Amino acid sequence: MKSFRPLLSNSIFALNIFLLVLLIFRERVIVPGWLQPAGRFHPMILHFPVALVVLLLLIIIFKKSFGAIDALLEFLLYLTAFFASLSALLGLLLSREEGYDETLLGRHMWSGVAISFLSYVLLLVYRNPPKFRWLFNTILGANLMFLILGSHFGASLTHGEDYLFQPLQEEVKKKNIIITDSTPVFVAVVEPVLESKCYSCHNEKKSKGELVMTSVEKLLKGGKDGPIWKAGDPLNSHIIQRLQLDANDKKHMPPRGKPQLTPEEIKFIHAWIQHGADLNKTFKDYAETDSFRLFAGSFVQPAPNKTEEIPQYTFPFADEKLISKLSNPNRAISPLSGNSPALQVSFFIQQQYQPKYLKELEPLKQQVIAINLTNMPVKDDELKTIAQFINLEKLILNGTGISGKTLGDLKTCFKLKSLSLSNTKVTADALSALATMLSLKEVYLWNTGIMNNQLAAAEKKSPGIKWYSGYTPDPAEKLKLTPPLLKYDDRIILSVNDSVVLTHPMPGVVIRYTADGTEPDSTSSPEYKMPFTVKELTTVKARSVKPGWYCSDVVSYTFFTQGKQPQQTVLFNQPDPQYQAQAQHTLTDLKKADINIQKIGWLGYREKDFAAGFLFREPAEIANVTLSLAKNIGGYIFPPQQIKIWGGDDSTRLKLIGEIIPEQPKKYENNQNLGLQVAVKKGNYRYIKIIASPVKKLPKWHSGKGKKGWIFIDEVFFQ
Repeated sequence: MKSFRPLLSNSIFALNIFLLVLLIFRERVIVPGWLQPAGRFHPMILHFPVALVVLLLLIIIFKKSFGAIDALLEFLLYLTAFFASLSALLGLLLSREEGYDETLLGRHMWSGVAISFLSYVLLLVYRNPPKFRWLFNTILGANLMFLILGSHFGASLTHGEDYLFQPLQEEVKKKNIIITDSTPVFVAVVEPVLESKCYSCHNEKKSKGELVMTSVEKLLKGGKDGPIWKAGDPLNSHIIQRLQLDANDKKHMPPRGKPQLTPEEIKFIHAWIQHGADLNKTFKDYAETDSFRLFAGSFVQPAPNKTEEIPQYTFPFADEKLISKLSNPNRAISPLSGNSPALQVSFFIQQQYQPKYLKELEPLKQQVIAINLTNMPVKDDELKTIAQFINLEKLILNGTGISGKTLGDLKTCFKLKSLSLSNTKVTADALSALATMLSLKEVYLWNTGIMNNQLAAAEKKSPGIKWYSGYTPDPAEKLKLTPPLLKYDDRIILSVNDSVVLTHPMPGVVIRYTADGTEPDSTSSPEYKMPFTVKELTTVKARSVKPGWYCSDVVSYTFFTQGKQPQQTVLFNQPDPQYQAQAQHTLTDLKKADINIQKIGWLGYREKDFAAGFLFREPAEIANVTLSLAKNIGGYIFPPQQIKIWGGDDSTRLKLIGEIIPEQPKKYENNQNLGLQVAVKKGNYRYIKIIASPVKKLPKWHSGKGKKGWIFIDEVFFQ
């Protein structure tokens, strides 16, 4: 301790003198680049003096209980003074970075300086004769006061002003928002996402990149790089580019360690910008035939009207452990309100849906009063399962695969009030089954193809039901069509008996398409009249055409054919721990991953090559090998730099039978499911080995230039 004492004492004195000099000349200080990272250690170091000051206070209070602890107390005083001065010095270096509110920064800085100086004085007082010891408790109390103030100002700088009471304020705000079809989409969906994920770094008190998002005027103004979005052009909008950057990129937003936007939130903001980024446009301002309105409607759930009383339910609460067990990423179960036994269920991730997910809810059939199955591949016979939910009040089947022929099964739902059948194949004949359901008050039928005269007949037959058919266009108004849809949107990997089936919800629409990768023309390209088959990797592009309407945008679908199935698959290099999917089984399970949900179904490689071996029970004749890949330029996910394929009788006797160098993107593009086909030397092979190398350096035009790219792969096909 004796040899340690002078060294530490001199260090504390030197640090405080250095701190004082920097304070005097603070405005002239320019922190060199090599020293700037040192300031980033401030948030870590500052926790030492915070803990030590509190510990000192406790020791002083309970000193009599512990007996002689003077040596320990002196040691803690040295440590407190040292780390307080070091923390203040590093904080001063960090303060030279831009983006902080000067008032809050000044308060936090002077609190830190006071803690540093007072900690040193505290040490000096303790080391001097007893006549000065009466000052000790006074200085310690003052130090604690500055510690509390400094911590508060620091939290406000980092997380935003009023950080401590922010959850209460957000709860009040949520309760005051009532979402209707007259609510601007920005207010209902976009602004809450920005508030929860972006405001803490971009507010009036802390404006990283000179961007303030807490007021509409400053949000539209943008930051030092200009406006954060370009209406109608999401790919060249800074916010989309930053959101889609690799999480390790320093320009990725929100920064690593902060709450991240979900894939669905990013997809929504992308679509909102693409549709004009209008801050005042409400739900009802979008045409009923507009796909964005359907997307927005399913994304947000309207808040209950405060004038309506929350219903009181007499059935018992469900077992919380059971609710927790049944909740998963594909199925969310939540209470209607905090003190209600009523439950609502929503389903997500279309590709993962299975009918058993409904059956598994039967133990909750008494408590579930609302089910949302939007865009799930639900079939008619599954309504028998839904009919068992005896207290069901609201059922949303928008975009499902039902035809309506089993709607009569819902007659046992004696409390069903609201039924949504938008964007389904329900016909007018199926509506007669709803006429006898006395509890039913509203039925939504947007984009169903039911004619106005048929709807009028249903209204006459069931005057107690409000039938919402959506937007009826003015004959003189010319609108843009929505693109064609896949009737079976989960049918991307085709067997020999599968066909490509295109459809459009509006009667009279002609679909023009191509299957050679070219852009379809609105007049001369082939007209889709009946389903067709594909025998190899095929990209189908299509657009909707109708007299009196603007043509739709071109939509692109990439189809894969199953080919020959290997009996065994081996991964020579393991994927990144974040993106492991089902390991080697992912490559041959014939399940296509979603390009917008990167955490599910993809094998991701960055530091290593993708390398896998495939063994066939009997020699298989192979002429082409196709890799199903993802392309997400903003997320650093590029086509492979090179693909090489070897073939032979076993893993020890292989010859190179094919290789390609894929074309690389030259600019930012939309996310895409990518198929790369490699022609190999035709022959019979029992063993195939594939190596695909990630891009070693991203191009100069990319924001992550010079960094490594990713490969995302989910299937391999052999033809």
